[in-house]
Amino acid sequence: MARDMEAVYLAPGVMQLFESPRFAATAESVLHDAENHELFVTGYDAYRRENAAGGQVIAKLTCDGQVIDKAWHRGLRQPTGLVLHEGVLHVADRQGLVRIDAKTGEMIERISLPARFPNDVAIDGAGTLYVSDSAGPGVVRVRDGKAETWFSGPPLVGANAMLVFGDELLVGNADGCVRAANLESGALRTFVCLPNGTIDGLHPDGEGNVLVMEWEGRLYRVTPEGEATLLIDASGPGRHFCDFEYVADEHLLLVPTFTDDTVIGYRLSE
Repeated sequence: MARDMEAVYLAPGVMQLFESPRFAATAESVLHDAENHELFVTGYDAYRRENAAGGQVIAKLTCDGQVIDKAWHRGLRQPTGLVLHEGVLHVADRQGLVRIDAKTGEMIERISLPARFPNDVAIDGAGTLYVSDSAGPGVVRVRDGKAETWFSGPPLVGANAMLVFGDELLVGNADGCVRAANLESGALRTFVCLPNGTIDGLHPDGEGNVLVMEWEGRLYRVTPEGEATLLIDASGPGRHFCDFEYVADEHLLLVPTFTDDTVIGYRLSE
């Protein structure tokens, strides 16, 4: 049976649970706060000229898409990726890496980065932070508050989504490929190359595989051997999906919809 190219494709076992009200000016990245079972969502907001740069926010939602505070933290400049570590939210914005107290919402500091377009943030077991530079392209490493370029140039192309996976840092690129960098040596290999799209989200699925999101609205499950299975395809109706979150023990996928300004919740099959 032919697929309706104007409809959203959901693989067997994938079910949409909800879509939040419109709340964010360009919902770019979602992060689950496991302690409080809430969501942080960055509002990139680069397309509304009436909003001056530096006026963007982080919103807070419940895990079923209800808005708690659509401007929980103010004063960022087009924020994108974020991670939570030891009570501190680390957020990439156009001026560097911002550290925010996750309980109070107060800014702790902003770390300057040698990057032209800081995008996603990842952290390893030792607490070292990694920030992708989409315009470099490259990856910046932050240790003890000090930032340095870890590596840059080919084969990275528009470095974007990142994930520490085992002893490697996975880096999603604008050419549809995910490269894997060894955390000790920095040696690069290809993890997977998808047929089209920009890689905008990476997350473990809790079963040894990686969920890979294309900005063009497609989600894949990729095995460690690089075998990809399409789970969601919203490219037909032209939806854009970004830096998502996955709560593995609930099989809950949380997807920011960029200029649609919402978050969609899906249940993946157990």
